[in-house]
Amino acid sequence: EQQRIAGVLGAFDDLIDTNTLLASRAQSLAVALLEGAEEVTALSEVAVPVKATLFRPVGTVEHYSLPAFDAGGRPETVDGGEIKSGKQRLVAPSVLVSRLNPQTPRVWMSYPAGEAAASTEFVVLAGKDDVAVEEIWAACSSQTFASEMRSRVTGTTGSHQRVDKAAIPTIEVPDPRSLGTPHRRAVVSLVQEADGSLAQAAELAKIRDELLPLLMSGRITVDEAWEAVPG
Repeated sequence: EQQRIAGVLGAFDDLIDTNTLLASRAQSLAVALLEGAEEVTALSEVAVPVKATLFRPVGTVEHYSLPAFDAGGRPETVDGGEIKSGKQRLVAPSVLVSRLNPQTPRVWMSYPAGEAAASTEFVVLAGKDDVAVEEIWAACSSQTFASEMRSRVTGTTGSHQRVDKAAIPTIEVPDPRSLGTPHRRAVVSLVQEADGSLAQAAELAKIRDELLPLLMSGRITVDEAWEAVPG
């Protein structure tokens, strides 16, 4: 019976791994396409900072935090009362660029579905004019941008190094406007597909974690658990 339970959980793990891999490949291809742009430009020419409202979350909220990014790239759904400091309110798709410790790049494509809050360590960006926000994500995920972020760090200790907020718009990135329309559309589609795969992986992990105690306690059978496995 333990082997049968392990088989169910293993099926979920395989699906989670598959979706995570699909997301990673879609992201890598989007960045590669953007890095093929013939021209570079200052980030300020293609992106604008979002003047996010600072607030103290109340009720259920999607929390875009540095630990959540590191744990799988999905926001945590938490009770706003558990968040003890002011956060930036997110109301539209945007790119979150972490200023903290840029030796570990953290660039997050956010699609807030409801009340959403982001750490103040993130600079929130939107596309300028006809530049899609997904193109901004790919530009800020490029090696060029990451290298420049590392070169502009301030601070003396490894755990408290930051890039000045005013310096980020001056960093040069591949210019999406110099790409052909098919490539630009492909970048947007790939970034969206990656987010969908990450969302699916997170949902599968949630179902797996909910099934485990039910299986171990005998409240549901292995056959019933198999019915929850997609496909």
